[in-house]
Amino acid sequence: MKRIQFLYLLLLLTGFTACKKTIAPPALSNSKILEYNVPVSDGNIAGVIDETDQTITVYIPFYYELNVIDPKIKLAAGATIKETIEPVDVLSDKTVYTVTGADKTVTTYKLVIKIQQVNPLRLDEKSTAAEIAQYGMNTGINLVGNFYTTDPNKLKVSLVNKATSKETDMDKGDDYTISPIEEDYNLSGLIIPAGIDTGLYYIKVKKSGISTQSKYPIRLSFVKPFIVVITASTFKQGDTFTIKAANSVFVNLTGFTVTIKGQPVNFPVVSYSRTEAVIKVPETLQPGNYGLVRYAAKFTGFSDFNDTINLTITPK
Repeated sequence: MKRIQFLYLLLLLTGFTACKKTIAPPALSNSKILEYNVPVSDGNIAGVIDETDQTITVYIPFYYELNVIDPKIKLAAGATIKETIEPVDVLSDKTVYTVTGADKTVTTYKLVIKIQQVNPLRLDEKSTAAEIAQYGMNTGINLVGNFYTTDPNKLKVSLVNKATSKETDMDKGDDYTISPIEEDYNLSGLIIPAGIDTGLYYIKVKKSGISTQSKYPIRLSFVKPFIVVITASTFKQGDTFTIKAANSVFVNLTGFTVTIKGQPVNFPVVSYSRTEAVIKVPETLQPGNYGLVRYAAKFTGFSDFNDTINLTITPK
């Protein structure tokens, strides 16, 4: 009996000793970004690295007014990045970093840039619940809001179709500018795209990852077409020339006539789009200096557009 008790005690002590043996945890991968820093005028902004969802989030106060960030990245020992480390547009959401560790493991990080503003982005309404503002294609529009920038290129403005949710970027005119007015900013020089469909649209403004959209839509419709002043005045018989739409689009263009010696002469419309039309000088029109004559562009559904030109026709 004593022998059995001794063997039992020996087994118990052996098991206790075995339980004290240390088991090493699995080795951690070293395909890591340890630091992600963005130099700024008064110091440095450290990106927040989340190893759980493999993201790097950079929070940028609005007053830095950065167009791009030029990051400085520190990797784990022996790790490399597949992509070239280049400046990143603050509006971009496509940047990733693929890190390969010395142990051959691979981790892909997605970059998230967030601009911090004092207040939510706000846009003054063009329409009201009772009245929808009307605009024509290829016409200018200005916007007012708390944009917190004097650089218009930091803003992306688009039109969102109410029926389809399709988003179309606004065009920028030669006078695309932004200026402070009291506590807000006035953005001018935006052009409604000539090729957009008619209908109801919300106005959307995006700035560095944050956006706002008008509560009420505006209505886009065709307005009376206008023509940019025709500066050329001398044409050969049978030649063609181009007229361009001004603050409007060409729709249902049916004819172009020039009144010569009291009689309307048809100048055939060869082709046209919303923004320009090709007109042909009649081959039978007699050469000569006709002086100041009146022309008329005819559009179904709208009154004629009339203007004058000093017309000279030369032989072909």
